[in-house]
Amino acid sequence: MPKISVIVPVYNVEKYLHQCVKSVLAQTFTDFELILVDDGSPDSSGAICDEYASKDARVRVIHKENGGVSSARNAGLDWVYENSNSEYIAFIDSDDWIEKDYLQQLMYNDTDLMIFGFVCKNYDGKILYEIQFKNVEYKNKSEIDYAFLYENRMLYSPYGKRFKRKIIQNNNLRFPENITWGEDGMFVADYLFFVEDISVSDYIGYNYIHDGNNVSLSTKLRINIIDDVVVSRTYIIEKLASIHHSAYGSVKQSIEKDILFNCKYFIEQVIKCNTNFFYNIKLLNHFLKNNYVKEIKANPKRYFENNKKLQLSMSARTSFGVIFLYKAITLVAKIKYALSNVKRNPHDT
Repeated sequence: MPKISVIVPVYNVEKYLHQCVKSVLAQTFTDFELILVDDGSPDSSGAICDEYASKDARVRVIHKENGGVSSARNAGLDWVYENSNSEYIAFIDSDDWIEKDYLQQLMYNDTDLMIFGFVCKNYDGKILYEIQFKNVEYKNKSEIDYAFLYENRMLYSPYGKRFKRKIIQNNNLRFPENITWGEDGMFVADYLFFVEDISVSDYIGYNYIHDGNNVSLSTKLRINIIDDVVVSRTYIIEKLASIHHSAYGSVKQSIEKDILFNCKYFIEQVIKCNTNFFYNIKLLNHFLKNNYVKEIKANPKRYFENNKKLQLSMSARTSFGVIFLYKAITLVAKIKYALSNVKRNPHDT
């Protein structure tokens, strides 16, 4: 039986799925199984999964009704429990891909959790940013620096990690299906409760794909997205309090910074969005009920330090005013720029 099970939730990714699957099948470490979970994709993603399974015995396909990424990952875990004796589990998103030695690096040692950095690219392959960690080994639970790990954003996602199957299965760990943002961080926090040792590597072999316009395939603006940010991150704070009480204060501070960072991010996306004007007003109205968002609105110079337009816009009293003012300031800036070009080139037609 394979050493490691690689679980890939698949939904509506026919343009990107080939690169993901091919990158797994091309691994230098070959003792793996690839579980593709088709989460009711309306496009040809399911057929693409079946095509690979017909050609490579290491590929397994699950077809299920659409239930979201957590439901798909859980279905993959259930399949592993029923059909495999693998020792380890890794997760890859279906629009991402891995370098050919990624699984080999994951098998470097037998710690309960292995953590890698990643490189973020757009769909054209351009590098947007890179996250690289230093080599660190925590050989027992008392050594684990949870505050450091969270401050450096190592524990919010399941990708770029290798988990032990027995820890997940024996403790019935699941991805929460009642939340649509931050659920992966909740899963990792649950897993940490049972972890005795951790390895952090400076290796980068995971390619996280982002469209470059601040909207990933898994992140869409939704009415409850700020609520999910707060609920999921607060869950992590409370979980860490039970794991390592002495680290509670520093972990709480780090995660609250992350809550503010993500709230700021989604506020900015709503204000800047050029479509669905009235829906965006509705979104911002709901966001402004949240205490973290109220803090950001009350201190725009602190949170939008390098964006004068957002600072001015956030001074408006209503959601309509905030979004309208941003659009107006942006339009005026464009008109001024166009007029300045006309003045510099008076004879151009």
